[in-house]
Amino acid sequence: MIDLFKQVRIADKSKPKLVALRTQRFNEDVTRLSQNLVDGRITLGMWEEDMKTQLRLLHTGMVAIGKGNWQSVTSSDWGKVGNILKEQYRYLHGFAQDIDRDRETITAERIAWRAKLYGAKGGYTAGLIQAGDIAGLLPWIPRDGSTICLNNCRCTWEMGESPPEEGVKLVFARWTLHPAEHCETCVDRRGYVARLTVPEEMEVPSQIGGWG
Repeated sequence: MIDLFKQVRIADKSKPKLVALRTQRFNEDVTRLSQNLVDGRITLGMWEEDMKTQLRLLHTGMVAIGKGNWQSVTSSDWGKVGNILKEQYRYLHGFAQDIDRDRETITAERIAWRAKLYGAKGGYTAGLIQAGDIAGLLPWIPRDGSTICLNNCRCTWEMGESPPEEGVKLVFARWTLHPAEHCETCVDRRGYVARLTVPEEMEVPSQIGGWG
């Protein structure tokens, strides 16, 4: 699936489906790893390293989805995902320590359930990269952890822009809710509009987020 991102430009409306597919693949892989660990086919150290690999594949794939293809990814984009991965690896090590402490009673199902929580963070990476330079001007990004629903946020920024004038343009970003069980934070933000003045050459996505 990732090979498709190398040449074809991904439209914003197609990104939610691809995010869901990549997350599903991650969930399947970490479920398999969880069972292998409990069955004794791999050690806890091997499990942690394999989980790091799955996280790296997840987030780098999300970079390509958020950007639209591999060819458009910049060094700045890789820097952003690098910081996210460092944070995820730190949390993962704590997860491994918890497994070690509870190894006599913990089940493969419990390990897999917690491992899948890491998959939802991939949607934040996709949204952050999708937002591009405008991300730093918005008050929040879907799935950035600022809502009660954390990495499960399904809201979007719906973007519009005025014609350029004297080298700048006005961007309107509206926080939009979609069919889902929304948390209190997202409901409070419903309809919020951020008005941003940006250089006319800045690329503005049609929407940010909305991963199911």
